[in-house]
Order: sequence, then structure tokens, then C-alpha cells
Amino acid sequence: PEQFVYPVQRIQTDRGREFFAHAFQERLMEYRIAAATVKFRPIKPRSPHLNGKVERSHQTDLQGFYRTADLKDPCLNDRLQEWQLFYNYQRPHSALGGKTPAQAAAEKSA
Repeated sequence: PEQFVYPVQRIQTDRGREFFAHAFQERLMEYRIAAATVKFRPIKPRSPHLNGKVERSHQTDLQGFYRTADLKDPCLNDRLQEWQLFYNYQRPHSALGGKTPAQAAAEKSA
């Protein structure tokens, strides 16, 4: 949470078991996500269209990273970090008018 430059209003997920696991729910409480100001909001079952931005992000990750990645590579975590930096700081996004997410976030926080 200390990395965000604007307030988080909700965390929306699918209904995967990992989001209802004890450890995840404890983390939500630790960050006060279940409080009145920030909501944990799982979408309805079998409704990926309600989580379109995440689904689109998954498609981009699949096309831009996972198709070329060796999942058994011992350096996979390093490559994932490189991809994340590229995606957020170098890759223009059409939904952001050709800006990177970092540029769009900086503009919103200014």
C-alpha cells in the first residue's frame, strides 16, 4: 500500500480460493482493507466480464511474457520483475492514451 500514489477504494477479485484463504484475509485486515474506506469485493461467480481490466491484463501478460518464458527457468522471478518494470514504466498503453501506467499515475497524483 505504501507504493500507491492515490487512495485505494476497493480490491476486486474473482472468487478464487486463494482470496478467501486465511492468510490472505489476515493481510486484508492488516492493511485495513475490510474497513469502511476500502472494500474487498469479489465478483459474482462465472462473471469474468465484471473484471475486464484484470482479464485484459492477463491477456497482455500471456502474449507479451508467458509465451516466451520458460516456466522452469531458475531466473523466472527476475524475468517477471523485468516484465513488470517494462509494463509499468516503458510500455505505452492504448487505454491510457499512449502513456505508461507510471506516467498516468504521476499525472493523477500531481
